Amino acid sequence: GGAGLSRTADPKPDGSRRTGHAGHSLFRSALPILVVGALLFGLPVPASGGHFGLFLLSFALGYGINWAFSATFAMLAFSAISLGPAFSVKYHFVNLLSGAIIPIWFFPHWLQVTLQWLPFVHIFQTPLSIYIGKYDMGTCLEMVGIQTLWLLALGVLFYYAQRHATRRVLVQGG
Repeated sequence: GGAGLSRTADPKPDGSRRTGHAGHSLFRSALPILVVGALLFGLPVPASGGHFGLFLLSFALGYGINWAFSATFAMLAFSAISLGPAFSVKYHFVNLLSGAIIPIWFFPHWLQVTLQWLPFVHIFQTPLSIYIGKYDMGTCLEMVGIQTLWLLALGVLFYYAQRHATRRVLVQGG
C-alpha cells in the first residue's frame, strides 16, 4: 500500500525542472527580444570562429557556475524556516553582479577589478565579452580557465553543503 511513500528524500535541486524552466524562459522571454532586436538593429556576429567556439564553452561554464551557486544557496533551505526573500535578494544580486542588468564595463574601475575575483561576472559578462571580441584569444583562454576553476570550486562547495544538509535531514515515519 505505502510503497510510493517509502522512497528517501533527495536534497539535490531538481535539475530537470530547472532546465525545463530555463528552456521555457528562453522561448518566452529571450527569443522574442532577440528576434525584435535583430530586426531593428541587426544580429551581432561573433568576433571570429575561434571566439564563437570559446563563447559556446564559456556560455556552458557560465551556466554551470550559476547552477552550482544557486544549488549551494538552496542548501540553506535545510537549515532555515523561510528562504523566499533570501532567494529574491540572491536573484537580483547575481543579476546585477554578473552584468546581466548593467554591463560590468559601466561600473567604476575599482569595482570591475573587484568583481573579477568573484564568480558572478563569469556567469554572463565573460561569455558576452568573448562573443563580441572584447578579449584577444589568449585572454579568452585565461577567462575560460578562470570559469573552469570557479565551476570546480563551487561544485566542491555544493558537494560539502549537500553532505551537511543530508546529515541534518531527519525523516520520521512508521
